[in-house]
Amino acid sequence: VMSATSETPQAPRAADGTQVPAGEGVSPVPAIALSELIDGWVAARLVTPAQAERLRAAGEVMVTSGPGPAGARPGPEADDGHGRPGRSSLVVEALAYLGGILVVIAGTIIAGQLWGDLSTGARLALVGGATGVPLGAGILVPASSGVVGARLRAVLWALSAVCFAGLLTLLGSEVLGLGDQEQGQDWRYVPLLASGGTTVYAAVLWWLRSTFVQQLATVVSAFAVVSVAAGLGDPAGPAVGLSVWGLAAVWFLLGWGGLLRPGGLVLRFAAAASVVGALAMMQGETLGIVLALGAVIVLVAAAVLFRDLGLLAVGAVGVLFVLPRAVDHWFPSTIAVALALLAVGLALVLTAAWTARRRRAHLDEPGSGRDWALGSPTLATRAAIGLASVVAVLALVDNLA
Repeated sequence: VMSATSETPQAPRAADGTQVPAGEGVSPVPAIALSELIDGWVAARLVTPAQAERLRAAGEVMVTSGPGPAGARPGPEADDGHGRPGRSSLVVEALAYLGGILVVIAGTIIAGQLWGDLSTGARLALVGGATGVPLGAGILVPASSGVVGARLRAVLWALSAVCFAGLLTLLGSEVLGLGDQEQGQDWRYVPLLASGGTTVYAAVLWWLRSTFVQQLATVVSAFAVVSVAAGLGDPAGPAVGLSVWGLAAVWFLLGWGGLLRPGGLVLRFAAAASVVGALAMMQGETLGIVLALGAVIVLVAAAVLFRDLGLLAVGAVGVLFVLPRAVDHWFPSTIAVALALLAVGLALVLTAAWTARRRRAHLDEPGSGRDWALGSPTLATRAAIGLASVVAVLALVDNLA
């Protein structure tokens, strides 16, 4: 039999044994975003990805490991009593976004009216200012602003990366003279310079602040690099789509292995990018169509294996775009396309129902069976390196053929 006793809590004592007045000796505890805690729990295999998604459904909140100083007043990130940012914080964030949109619109109109009359130096100064202002504004966002400040900084830095791409495009075309067809240069050198430099710029910002927005800006720039580089040989060949699909698959594997976070967002964005790459591979050639079909089939299989309905939805969209073109290529008949869509549609419905049932069973019995949605970092790294090497060789062979 266990019994509990109630004792009067004692006041904290200093090192010399004297009592510390109430409210003193308690240091502020820094807050941490719930999403960061959930990512750590998933990486440590304390919760399943499905359970993590249910936890994230509560919204982004800040968590502390203890009380703050007595008598402390709420800061700028005060919540509304339910773990959400207060109204004042949301109003400030909304005003900042609205002001930024108005500045972009006004700058675009002014530049459109005066661009032809500006010198090269003035153009560089204008685009350079558009790059530096959001960068500096993001740096000035105080760390104490919490989740709202982090989101605002991430958006400002993403806007700065977009402007930086424009600055490099202007630099390459008007200062360095790249892409001058009169001198026999390939115009694709300009987007290659812009995308390559922007990838480095965005990666530095991502290193400074590890947010998904900065990760997305870096990966999108990298997609531009591989697509332009792969198309230097034959822009109409499947190498461009294959390269995009390969980078998306590497991104997917690193998210699956827990090396890139948040894992749920990484997997879904990478899956969508892989569908885009699969569609780009379909340039009327049999090889490209086969690779595109294989890509969407692998995506659907991964969704079933992971018990992930979100991935399954992305894979279904990929099948919807890829399958009719493939059937029409091999069996140019309207009835053949319709029958193929009917069969695959029924299969997808059954697959979705089965996946939902397996997911529910796994939630009811968390320890039943292996959770393939939690990947091994080592295995994911090795698979990503091997896949990237194979895709690079195939793209090179296609360009040289």
